[in-house]
Amino acid sequence: DGDGMIHCITLPPETDGKSQQPHHSATYVDSCGRVNEQQRGDGSVYNGTLGAAPNGWPLLVSLAQNAIKFKTPIAQKDTCNTALANHKGRILALMEQAPPSEIEVAKSGSVITLCNFSRLDGAVPNDSPITGGCLAAHGRTCPETGERIHCSYGSINRPFIRVDTFEGKTDSAESREDGFRLKHSVGVDIPVPVMMHDIAITRNYVVLFDLPLTVRSSRIFRNSFPVEYEPSNPSRIGLLSRDGTGKVLWFDCAPGVVLHAVNAHESDDGSKVVIHAFRSEPKGTASYILNYTTAFLHEYEIDLLSGTLKERCMNPHTLVEFPVIDERFVGAKVDHVFGSSVSTIGGPSYVHKTPEEGILIDGVVKLALTGPQAGAAVDKYTLPETFYAVSEPTVVPKTSGDGVYVLLIATQVPENDMPFQDAAVSSKSRLLVLDGADLKAGPVTCIELPQRVPYGLHSLFVEWKDMI
Repeated sequence: DGDGMIHCITLPPETDGKSQQPHHSATYVDSCGRVNEQQRGDGSVYNGTLGAAPNGWPLLVSLAQNAIKFKTPIAQKDTCNTALANHKGRILALMEQAPPSEIEVAKSGSVITLCNFSRLDGAVPNDSPITGGCLAAHGRTCPETGERIHCSYGSINRPFIRVDTFEGKTDSAESREDGFRLKHSVGVDIPVPVMMHDIAITRNYVVLFDLPLTVRSSRIFRNSFPVEYEPSNPSRIGLLSRDGTGKVLWFDCAPGVVLHAVNAHESDDGSKVVIHAFRSEPKGTASYILNYTTAFLHEYEIDLLSGTLKERCMNPHTLVEFPVIDERFVGAKVDHVFGSSVSTIGGPSYVHKTPEEGILIDGVVKLALTGPQAGAAVDKYTLPETFYAVSEPTVVPKTSGDGVYVLLIATQVPENDMPFQDAAVSSKSRLLVLDGADLKAGPVTCIELPQRVPYGLHSLFVEWKDMI
């Protein structure tokens, strides 16, 4: 429910062989809802929606109050607090149930909101009276074609799924205005609306996760939260052709939830598709809203010739979140995935009501996807005591082209009876740079940040050329 805040750290290149000082900023995204609050000028803010869980009636009341207070039918605030995406230098701040905000990142470290409620030149339709439309929080960029693909979901109008493909590489020089330019959009109908938070792609397919984390608006009127885990609903993996025809191949699978996919690839002869994801099996309907559900590395293997799907948990011992790979291998076979290492699950949360349970992330783990060690945790970096990771790892290719760095932001959490407000002031944060080939060796660089970075979600690496 909170406003999106972007912590930006820029690392200038060397000048005359000398290292330059990094820059840091913390900037709220000037979303449409945030601007409405500021323009009202009396301290009014949008009521949240997640805090209503597991009930529906308080959510309905909040939406009605928002509509009346701000005199708009778009009653849900566009917090833009989930993820960031970059396509050809056009950078978006995203949440999956609202249009994105467009931002600009300066080499000095400052972040500017260029516009909010962006329709991306007509790519984001105004097809929901409550949210004003949406663009998925996650997408994938194909390294071969340069196409960017997002899969957005709705719960009111059919088809419930919209897959947008944005133009790829061209022969001419490109600018920021060429980013997120729609190539084609395909509607995919599914029996019941579901929370399809992420996708994967291969050379020929978009991988769709039609899994039973269902979104039924009618639940609100029965005083239930609209998002619930419903394992009796069919579970399927879909392969949508990337050619824009809308053809989908569906394959039944075991019930579960995939919030974040790792990657997918096709076999050399094109007869199989292998998909890796961090998958969980919720124990109750309120999972993901009130209760945390552990995720583990999972593999789906689809045989296109026989029309069958096989699946397996590759590692039932290592709790993981937020998978990241070297993006040069999106849609192709990759040997390893990096993920956040979950050390503790507990609750109730000290400050926020929803979720009641949360996790502590003590470092980053490297899991093998191929070979005799497939599934094994082959390397890990554990943070010093009292430090915890506050966002997903960020994988950055080395300038030499050989290997990657793994970046991690960690914040110290004092373990005493200090009041929350005092602890927030006294704690400190660091940017750690790890060698992806040897995590356990520890940071090759550690940068102390000038202010505390609170717990967040996803991260984005922006190349120097895409900054102003």
